[in-house]
Amino acid sequence: MSIFDRLHGIRKKVTAGAVAVATLIAGMGLVAPAYAADFTLVGPDTVPSSDKFQITALGLPSDVATDDITWETSQWRNAMQSMWPMNQGNTSTWDADMSPYEDGSVTISATYQGQTAEKTVTVEKKPYVYLAGFELTGDGLDGADGEYTLNLPAGGTVETSSTFTPENATYQHLVWQTMDPSVVRAGADGVIRAVGNGSTDLIAYSYGRIHKKTIHVTVGGDTPVTIPVESVSINGGDVTMQAGETKSLSATVAPSNATNKKIAWSTSDATVASVDNAGKITARKAGTATITAKAGGKSDTITVTVEAALPVPFDSVKIEGGDFSVKAGDTHQLTAVLLAAGVEVSSDDTFNWTSSNTDVASVNANGLVTGVAKGTADITVTVGDKSDTVAVTVTEGEPIANSTTIYYPASNFGANSTYVHYRVNKGGTAGTWTTAPGVKMEAACDGYVKYTIDNPDQDEVEFVFNNGSGNWDNNGEANYKGTGESLLVKNGALTVDNPPCTVTVPVSSVSVAGGDFSLNVGASRKLSATVSPSNATDRSVSWKSSDTSVASVEQNGTVWGKKAGTATITATAGGKSASLTVTVPGQVSDSVVYYKPTVTLGVTPTLWYRVNGKA
Repeated sequence: MSIFDRLHGIRKKVTAGAVAVATLIAGMGLVAPAYAADFTLVGPDTVPSSDKFQITALGLPSDVATDDITWETSQWRNAMQSMWPMNQGNTSTWDADMSPYEDGSVTISATYQGQTAEKTVTVEKKPYVYLAGFELTGDGLDGADGEYTLNLPAGGTVETSSTFTPENATYQHLVWQTMDPSVVRAGADGVIRAVGNGSTDLIAYSYGRIHKKTIHVTVGGDTPVTIPVESVSINGGDVTMQAGETKSLSATVAPSNATNKKIAWSTSDATVASVDNAGKITARKAGTATITAKAGGKSDTITVTVEAALPVPFDSVKIEGGDFSVKAGDTHQLTAVLLAAGVEVSSDDTFNWTSSNTDVASVNANGLVTGVAKGTADITVTVGDKSDTVAVTVTEGEPIANSTTIYYPASNFGANSTYVHYRVNKGGTAGTWTTAPGVKMEAACDGYVKYTIDNPDQDEVEFVFNNGSGNWDNNGEANYKGTGESLLVKNGALTVDNPPCTVTVPVSSVSVAGGDFSLNVGASRKLSATVSPSNATDRSVSWKSSDTSVASVEQNGTVWGKKAGTATITATAGGKSASLTVTVPGQVSDSVVYYKPTVTLGVTPTLWYRVNGKA
C-alpha cells in the first residue's frame, strides 16, 4: 500500500464484476476458498486518542503472507497505519489521532484475493490516567517478572488475558510483535497462534512500550516436554516476629524435575511485613500479613504476625554537634540520640523537630535544617517528655532554590520534539502526572534541552521522556526520580545539581519600597529594593540620582538632601529598573514687616499678606 493510499484512505471494494466472476467460477465446478464465509476483522470498538491498537483478520490461512492483504482506512484523520510494528501476516497496527475528527469514527478494511472485510472503530478523547503495569496470563505460560516460555504444537493456539493497573488506566490495549511470523503470531483477540515449527520470541507491549512481556515460544519439532508444577510448600509454617527483625524463607517445588521451578514471593501488606525476591521477610510494624510463594501456577501461603518491638526506657535526648551556623539557602542535617544513664539506646518513639523562628530557619521531620534568612533560631527535638535544643545562626547566602530544572540530550528525540512527562511527589506522596505526552522541552546549551518545574519545597520529581509519537525513555521501566535544583540525564544515568552548563536566570522586575518622598537639606533616608525572581543570577542593585546637586544616593541606597529641587532616584539590577522622586524643599526663613502709620488709626491695624502667590 503506498503512502498516498495510506494518507488518503483510498478504499478498494469488491466490484459487482468480481462477484460475477466468483459466481462463474463456482458454476464451472471450482470450489470457492474455504475462508470466504469466515473472513472477519477483530479489534477494539473504541480507542482513546493517541492510542496504538491492532486489527486482526480471521478466517484466512494461518501462514498468510503480509503482502497478500491490503489494509485501508476510511478516515486517515482518525487512524493511520503505524510505522511500528510493521504488519505481521494477518495483523495490522494503527495509530489513533490525538484529536478525533468529527465523531471520531473510522472504518478499517482488509482485502484478500478480491474479498474485503471491515471493522469500525471510534476514537474518543479520554482523561489521562497513567498505566503502572499489566499482567498477562494464559494456559502453558510459565515464568515471572515479564519473561515466559511457551511450547505449542504446530497449529496450536493459546488464549491469553491481560489485567491493567490501575483499572482505570487510559490506555489498555496490547500491541503484539513476533520476531518470526512464520513460527508464531498473536493479534487483537489476544490469541497466540502457532504457524510453523521453530523457536522465536513473541512480545506484548503496553502503550508507548513502557511495559512489556516477552514469551520464548517453541512450536512443534523437537518441542521439549513441559513438566508442570504440582505443588509449592513454604518450609516452616507461620512465623511470629518483632518489628525490625528479618527472616529468610524457603519453599519446595514438586516434582523436583518441574520445568519451571522459579518462585515468586509476594506479601498482602508490605507496611506490616515485606518480602524480597529471595524470600527474605522484614518485619515493619505490628500486625499480620500473608506471604505467598508461587511457581508454575501453584502457590502456598503462611501468616506472619509482627509484634511491636519492646520499648527501651530512656532518660534524655541529645542533639549531636551542638550549636551551628548555616548560610541562607543551605541545609544542615541534625541527628538526635536517646540516652539511658549516658548510654545510647533505641526506641520506637517519634522524634518531633521544631524551629522557634521558621522565617530564619526551618526544620523537617527528619531533622534537616534549612537556612531561610539572616538571624538566629532555636531548633528543638522532643521525644515524649524529653527535649534538647541547639541554636542555629543563619548567615547571608544564595537564595533558596524554588524550582527544579531537568536537562536531557537533544540528540535522543530532537531539539524541537522532546517531551518530559512528570509528576511532583510532595512529601513522599505520589503526585499527579502531566497529560501525556507531557510538556515540550526547550533548547538549553551544549546539545541539551531543558524544562523548569516550580518546586519551592524541593520535593522529589518523577519523570520520563518521549518524542510525542510513542517512543519513550522511561529508565528501563523504573522512571527517573530525583530531588534538587537541577536534574541531568546523560547516557541513561541521572545526576543531581550538576547542570551541563551555567544557566542564567534573568531579572524579571525591580521594585523600590516606599514610593515618592520629601527630604530636607542635610537629611538622609535609606531605600531598599527587591529583585525578582529570588533566584535571579545577577541580583546586585546599583543606585543613581538624576541630579546629584539636589539629592545624591550611595550604593547602599542611602539618599541625601542637598538643595531645593527634585531628583529621580533609580535602582537597577539585571537590566531592569525602578524609580521614585525625591523632593528637597528650600530653606525656611522669617520675614519681618515694619509699618509706621501717618495718621491716627484709633484701632490696631491689620496686615494682609501672601507668600508664593498664596493669600
